[in-house]
Amino acid sequence: MKTFTALCFGIVLLSIAAVSRAQTPCPVIGGNPPPIAEGQEFLLCFMANELPSYSEFQYQDIYIASLDKPAVVRVWCPYLKIDKTFNLGVFDTVTYHVSQDIARPEGAIIYVTEFKDSSCIYVSADVPIICYGMNHKRYSADAFLALPRHTADMHYMVMSYPNSSVTSSLQERSSEFAVAAWEDSTIVTINPSTVTSSGTVGTMQFLLNQFECIQVQSDPFTVLGDITGTTITSNKPVAVYGGHERAEVPVGYTVPLTNNTSRDHLAEQLPPTTKWGTKFVTSSYFRDTKNTQEDLVRVLARDNDTRVMIDGNQVALLNAGQYYDKLIVGPALIETSGLALVGMYAHTALKDTGAGDPFLAIVPPVEQFYHAFTFFISDDPVYTDQHVLIFTERSGVNGIFLDGVNLPAIAFTDIPGSLGGAQFSYADVILTGGIHRVRTNNPDEKGIAIVAYGWGQVDSYGYTAGALLKPTNGIIPGDGPKVAAPHGGKTDPKVYLRNVLNARLYFDKATIELDDPYKSYDVQLEKNIALDIRFIEPGQNAGLDLVVTPANTETIRGKMKVEYHSARWRNLLPATIPFVIEPPVTASVSDMQEDAFAVTVHPNPVTSNVATVDVWIEKMGLVSVRLLDATGREVYRLARSKVSAGGESFKLDTRSLPAGVYTCEIALPEQGTTVRKQLVIIK
Repeated sequence: MKTFTALCFGIVLLSIAAVSRAQTPCPVIGGNPPPIAEGQEFLLCFMANELPSYSEFQYQDIYIASLDKPAVVRVWCPYLKIDKTFNLGVFDTVTYHVSQDIARPEGAIIYVTEFKDSSCIYVSADVPIICYGMNHKRYSADAFLALPRHTADMHYMVMSYPNSSVTSSLQERSSEFAVAAWEDSTIVTINPSTVTSSGTVGTMQFLLNQFECIQVQSDPFTVLGDITGTTITSNKPVAVYGGHERAEVPVGYTVPLTNNTSRDHLAEQLPPTTKWGTKFVTSSYFRDTKNTQEDLVRVLARDNDTRVMIDGNQVALLNAGQYYDKLIVGPALIETSGLALVGMYAHTALKDTGAGDPFLAIVPPVEQFYHAFTFFISDDPVYTDQHVLIFTERSGVNGIFLDGVNLPAIAFTDIPGSLGGAQFSYADVILTGGIHRVRTNNPDEKGIAIVAYGWGQVDSYGYTAGALLKPTNGIIPGDGPKVAAPHGGKTDPKVYLRNVLNARLYFDKATIELDDPYKSYDVQLEKNIALDIRFIEPGQNAGLDLVVTPANTETIRGKMKVEYHSARWRNLLPATIPFVIEPPVTASVSDMQEDAFAVTVHPNPVTSNVATVDVWIEKMGLVSVRLLDATGREVYRLARSKVSAGGESFKLDTRSLPAGVYTCEIALPEQGTTVRKQLVIIK
C-alpha cells in the first residue's frame, strides 16, 4: 500500500495535569455517557505492521474530530515523549502525525511480543469527540475507529487472519492482537487459539498497569496459524485490537497468471463480547460504482453450538472460538443462534497495480443500529475512490440524511430475504475527504449502521464508522478451582459464573435443567439468587452452591440459566452456565498414594491483606509454605508445620508485599513433593 496520512486517535483529559507515569489512574470522565463511539477518553495501540526498515519509514496518524461543541484535546504518551494539546472549534478536525515526534523507525508501533510495552497513546477531551487511527507503511496500512473508555469491558475474543502462506519473510506473516490496560493492577488472562510466537500453547497471564499493553502474535512457522478465537479475560476493563501484520485475502491468493500477490496490514479495535449480536447485514465492497468483486466475510462464535445462517441457509455449526469464512459478492443477511462477531475483509487486489488491497472492518450487528453518527473520510490524495456503506431497515430509506441532505430512496438497494422478520436495504455513497454526518428520523431499533473505506493503487483502508455499543449480555461461565483432588475428599457442588460487564449486575432468577431429565435427582441453588445473593460486582468470579437431593452416587451434568439486569440496562440476554456435580469421594489409604495431597489458595487475586492456603494430606507430615516473586526470589516463608491427616489452613500476611504476580510453593519435604500455585496480589 502507498503511504497514507489517515486516522488514529487519542483523547485526553483536561482534568489530568500530571505528566509523570507515577500519577494515579485517571477516573472515567462523565457519569453516564451514551453507548456510542463518541467519548472523552481513548487508548490507541498500533500493532506490528511489517518489518521496520530505515529505508521505508513507518508512521502513524491520529485523526480527531469535534462534534457540536468546541473541544480541548490532549494526546499523551510519556514513553514516546508525546504531550500535545489541540483546540478544536465546532465540527472541527485535526490530524496528528504521531511519528513526527518519535525518533525511531517504527514510530509508535508495538514491535515486541509477549512483553509489556508502554507505546499506547492516550487521547482525552473536555467534551465528547470521535477518534480514528491509521497505521502506515509503504504498501501496508489500515485504519480503525477508536472505541471510547466507557464502552470497554472484561471479556474479548480475537478476530484476526491466518499466517500468510505467500511471503518468505517471517517478520511480516503473523496474525496478532494487542491488549491495553485502562487501570493499574489489571490482570489479563489469555487463552490462545494457536501456538504463539514464543511457543506458548496454554494459558498466559500478565499484570498490566495503566496504559501498558501486551502484543501477542501467532507462531510464523505454524502453517495457517490463526490467532482468531483467542479469549481474553481481565479483572478490569481493557482495550483490545486484532488484525494481521500483512496478509493476503483469501490466504494463499495469487494474482491470475502470476506468482505474485498483494498483501496488507489488518487492524480494528475489537468490541467486547458484551456488545456482540446475533443478526448482521453486510455487503462486499464497491470499486468505483461496481459491486462485482468477491470479498470475504468471517463469522466468529462466542458460545458452543452456534448455528450460522447466511441468506436463510445454514452454513455452519460452530463451537466457542470457531469461525466460518465465505467469499461473497453483493449483500448478505447473517443470523446466528448465539452471540457472534462478524468481520468483512477486502479481497487482495486482482492486479499487481490494481485498485485496493485487504483491510478488515467489523460489521455492526442489527442490535447495535443507531439513529445518528459522525464519521471521517480520509483527505489523503492517495485515496481516489472513497465510500460509506449505509445499512438500514427497508421501511426507513426515505428518512436518511447525509450532511443534511435527504438521500433519495433510489440510492438504496433492497436486500433479498428477511432477518428476524425485518427486511433491509443498503446504499453505497462516494464521498470526499473530511468529516461527515449521517442521521435518520427513525427510532434506534430501526436505525442505521455504517462502514467507511477507501481505495488507492494497491492501497486501502476500512473500518466500522458507526454503531451503537450498548451491552447485550454480561455474564459468562466462570472458573472453578484448579486442584489435583477434591479438598478434604469432598466434592465442590457449585456453578461458577463471571461478571464481564463494567457494571454491577443484579440477579432476577435462575433456572436449572439437567442434561438427563430422567435422573432421579433434584438440583437447586442453596440460596435464592435474587433475594439472598442479589448481585455480582464487575470482574467478579463467583461460585454458587448447589444442593443435590438425594446425595448423588453418579455424575450429574446440567445447565443453569441466569436472568439478570444492571441499573441502566434491563434487556440483557440470559446466560447459560454449564455445571458438573461429581459423586462424593471418601478418602482412604487403599485408593490413594501415601504422599497424595491437594492444595487451594484463596482469595486469588488477593485484594485484602491475607491469603489462605488450604492443604489436605492423606497422612501426617511436615508442610512448608513460601512465596517467590517474579524473579524466583523468596519474599515470604512460613515455618514448617506438622499437619495431621486431613485438612489444615495457613494464613499468609501479604501486607508488606507489593502488588504483583507471585508463586506460592507448598512442599511436603519428607516425601520430596512440591505444589506450586500462582498468586496475584492487588493493592
